[in-house]
Amino acid sequence: MCSMDKNEMFSDEFTDKINYIKSVDEESCKFLYNLYVQYYLSEKSNDVNEYILKNKCMFQADIKDIVEQCKKDNKTIIEITNIYDDRYKRLKTLCMNMGVNILTIESIKKIKSLKRLLGNNSNGVFLDININAIEEWYNWDVILENNITRMFNNFDKVSLKELKKNPSVKVKEIVLISLKENSKKEDNRKLKLMPLIRKMDDLLKIEETKEGELIANIYSHSEININYIKELSEVIQLLMYSSKSERYEYVYDLLCEKLEIDINKYNYCLFENDKCIAQRENEKWPENKFDGCCFNISKKEKCEHLNDKSCNIKCISCRLFTCKYLKNTGIDYDVRKNILVKYCMNPLQKSELIWNFFTPKERILKNIYRYKIGK
Repeated sequence: MCSMDKNEMFSDEFTDKINYIKSVDEESCKFLYNLYVQYYLSEKSNDVNEYILKNKCMFQADIKDIVEQCKKDNKTIIEITNIYDDRYKRLKTLCMNMGVNILTIESIKKIKSLKRLLGNNSNGVFLDININAIEEWYNWDVILENNITRMFNNFDKVSLKELKKNPSVKVKEIVLISLKENSKKEDNRKLKLMPLIRKMDDLLKIEETKEGELIANIYSHSEININYIKELSEVIQLLMYSSKSERYEYVYDLLCEKLEIDINKYNYCLFENDKCIAQRENEKWPENKFDGCCFNISKKEKCEHLNDKSCNIKCISCRLFTCKYLKNTGIDYDVRKNILVKYCMNPLQKSELIWNFFTPKERILKNIYRYKIGK
């Protein structure tokens, strides 16, 4: 979701309504106001060029040098650019001249014999991915943003007079209606992502014995959510790891990092005096009144790994967990549907990610590896 002037998106009365819920000392109003501040007032960008600049993953040198360095250093280069860019056309020409196979994402689906296609003289693969040709997949960043966008669109439809009658009830009603509107329509004209990932994986396994390396160009003909581009880049990076143990650790570390950034940045739990919003809202909260989900109910004490309000272990189960209060507001992280987890882990391994609360990373990864299938 890109940062923009709210006046471009909402009605003239919107600011008055936002200022009103800011003044209401009630948890649901505090929660909605916090979402507004974090999603509409904080600095963020959906701009692809800015993403490229920050991640330094495009054209840091002459294109010919990039292709040659790619082969020499055995490194992955993920290009995110525009198909109409002259540099893109030059890169494609250079790849052909240097014996680098050029594969579009549509052609990968039709490939039956990768070995026959690549031949013995291949110097690498140039993977040309039009993200518009792929059916949208589950991405919790996009889903959260869509949920919140609907909330504020519905909030804007309510008059200030109506809101003032009973702000708490009205805000909860807006959230509930917005979540019920959530629906995903499949487009049978577009390619499914999972079969394409399998084909790409097969492709890289064959290329592993060669001197060449992968250059992946991800582009879009139209505006697209930056989170899809980021996640597809992560998928390609995952496929560059040959062993399952490396893939498991890559996915584990990546998701932990993303979850920590997301939770800290958007402050969904709204802690005040060591109480989260769910504990303040629900007086019948079991066992404890402090420390949110970091209270270990089975041991009836605060988690031993919680030190000075921060966690000193990398427990992905704790970071994935969202309480009923947050789920009812559309904040949820369903790791079973995450495309990286879905591709490289089986149901037992997914359960290890979800249900090992208060457990260090090393032990969780050990259990995940124990349940692997195949080599």
